[in-house]
Amino acid sequence: MNYAGVSAANDTVVARAGLSGPPVMLARSGSIAPGTGAAKFNEFTALSIDGPSVAFTAKLAYGAGTPKVTPDNGTAVWASDPAHPLALVLRQGQTIKLSTGPSTKLKCFDFLAETDGSPGMGRGGHAWDGTHTSVRFGAALADGRSAQMEVMPGGLPVSIAESGAGVGRPSIAGATFKCFGLLASDHDGVRQAFVATLTHGMGGVTAANDQGIFLFNPASSSFDAVARLAAPAPATSGVFSAFDDPVLAADGSALAWVGRAKGGSVKGADDAGIWWQPQGEATQLVVREGAVPAGVPGAKWQSFDSLALPSAGHGPIFLAKLASGAGGVTGASNRGGLGRGLHRHAATAGPSRCDPNRRQNGEILHRPAGHERLAGRDALVQRLRDSGLARQLHRRQLRHHQDHRALVSRHAKNVFVRPSSSPCALKS
Repeated sequence: MNYAGVSAANDTVVARAGLSGPPVMLARSGSIAPGTGAAKFNEFTALSIDGPSVAFTAKLAYGAGTPKVTPDNGTAVWASDPAHPLALVLRQGQTIKLSTGPSTKLKCFDFLAETDGSPGMGRGGHAWDGTHTSVRFGAALADGRSAQMEVMPGGLPVSIAESGAGVGRPSIAGATFKCFGLLASDHDGVRQAFVATLTHGMGGVTAANDQGIFLFNPASSSFDAVARLAAPAPATSGVFSAFDDPVLAADGSALAWVGRAKGGSVKGADDAGIWWQPQGEATQLVVREGAVPAGVPGAKWQSFDSLALPSAGHGPIFLAKLASGAGGVTGASNRGGLGRGLHRHAATAGPSRCDPNRRQNGEILHRPAGHERLAGRDALVQRLRDSGLARQLHRRQLRHHQDHRALVSRHAKNVFVRPSSSPCALKS
């Protein structure tokens, strides 16, 4: 049955609901996308709210608009807040000017992307300061350079950190960034953190120590290496050998990440762990693979699937898996949320860890069973016809020949889409 002209081409909307009254439609598939020269929304891929501000990523229908929409410029970010109607904020293919070198095109970007090892907590990519909306994103440029950047509606992107000799350099003397992982930011944009790869041959960087987790230091206006490959991994006899993208508390009070160690007495069964660094304190090991969890005698931690970091006064919260067969643990009770106020429980599924080499602008919002709730009272994605949307998603999946999957965090304000292969991938 067709309702009021609704079809598979226009049955998906981004809507906002207040404390009273009906939801207000912000955008609809098949309608004109602001700032695109009459191009039309095709699909919405990720959504975020912060107070009254809404930001989302969408794909445009190919062939229309000025400039004409192609696969090289078809993904963009729009935002709306009390001071600005819905407006285009960032678009794939637009011209970007870094602090050094010539202007070039934005090849792809990371915004509202699922962090490696977390469904999205601690990203800080979208924020409302009471006056302005900020969108913070990772950029891969057509000339091979990369950057972490910030943009506001009506403004030009400004660099937070750049590869090469640009702004936001590491505090390691003589070193430069080569490329970046996903950006984590506090709410106010004062502190940022990320995994980054350093340029070989500069500042004593080699293949053995070229990657680390870097945190902005306002005192020096540079990024300090909080952890680095081949550096001692606290509370182990080994050194760090790998890092997942970090999460940063919304107030900037702490940083946490999933990492791996090697060397010393470290073995494959106990090489993974969660480390965190409260502001002004030393890095601490929170939990380690192979250790016995409190309250489950005889059991062992097997893996850490998801990580979130609340604000000051709270330690990390994480989703973990226990090894089956020990301490009475079975496949029905081996996974649960741990942290302050959380306890182990049976779970049929949990957020999956994503490959840091699988990254792109975002894909179809297609939720697996058990992850269907959109957090946030005053913003939602409203489907006008579920059956039509299902057919639409299926057709688009076949057309793009990709597996479009998403996870929606039950604990975050944002909706994050599982990334897929992309040139934006962090190169290790």
